[in-house]
Amino acid sequence: MGFLSSSFVGAVALLIVAASGSDLQTYKNENWGFSVTLPSSVRYETSRPPNPNHGFQVHVSRDSFVWVNADSSDDLSLSEAVETEKGLWVGQGCREIKRAPVPLGGRSAEQIQMDCPAGLAQKEVKRVSLIVALQAPPGINNTAYTVGVAYPKTGTDEQSALRTFDAVRQGFQFNGPELR
Repeated sequence: MGFLSSSFVGAVALLIVAASGSDLQTYKNENWGFSVTLPSSVRYETSRPPNPNHGFQVHVSRDSFVWVNADSSDDLSLSEAVETEKGLWVGQGCREIKRAPVPLGGRSAEQIQMDCPAGLAQKEVKRVSLIVALQAPPGINNTAYTVGVAYPKTGTDEQSALRTFDAVRQGFQFNGPELR
């Protein structure tokens, strides 16, 4: 699943990649009010203009990736935002296998783990794990923040994908004034 499209029209997201010492880099998204500090060895991709920049994606391998996405939301609670995100995946044949509350950037979030059909014949299984938070950055209504990982359930990429996912989760922070 790629980045979700948004009806939000605004200034082009500002992307700053700044070295914080030689071992770290920071992705900063001013428009959506978040940043992620990552090891400098992690290579990520963002959308190219004129597409809006809602986050980034890390290709861990040919079949595994990690992503961060921020998008406007009509949801009024975290549980609604989680159900909305889950619905996008269930609509593609995924089934939930686990759910738990977790923090994201020091705020309440929820993690869902799913198994999803993959491959041309849909006989392979991809494990997908999502962390969803709902916040309202200044000047923007509710925003759903998603940090996700997808990898083949039977592949050799699991540990590398989960390490990258954990690095992104730990490096995620909300920026600016206290969000409501």
